[in-house]
Amino acid sequence: MPASDSEIQNILEQKLADTLAGKAPVEFFMKYLMGAQVFMPVKDETGTTDKLQPSGRVQPLVVEDEEGDEVLILFTSQVLAREFVAELPDFKDGLLTQFSQVLRRLQGPINISLNPAHEIGLDLDAAEVAELIATLPPETA
Repeated sequence: MPASDSEIQNILEQKLADTLAGKAPVEFFMKYLMGAQVFMPVKDETGTTDKLQPSGRVQPLVVEDEEGDEVLILFTSQVLAREFVAELPDFKDGLLTQFSQVLRRLQGPINISLNPAHEIGLDLDAAEVAELIATLPPETA
């Protein structure tokens, strides 16, 4: 039986729920998020997605908010992504990737919405994303 969207799916969601409820400091959650895996809905521009080796030509789900700013859409689990992407057939696939790797691949700061339209969600504006990017250690070869 599939889990309902209201059930906590993983430790990341539990930590976010605790933070939103005031049970844990935001700083602790953000530190955990940096090393956590997130689900990123993607559109495969080649027409096929190899589940083991992404084609390298995938487009993340970016929407425009009320102010006209771009927002990168991420989820703490694929379960929470289902309803959001249900009406976006081009974004039926997705990648599990470390949040810090998402930040490394950004072309510049962008707003990020984690679990948009869900009670266990978090919005980061571009300035907050820039601060997170600045905390990333250099990549090792």
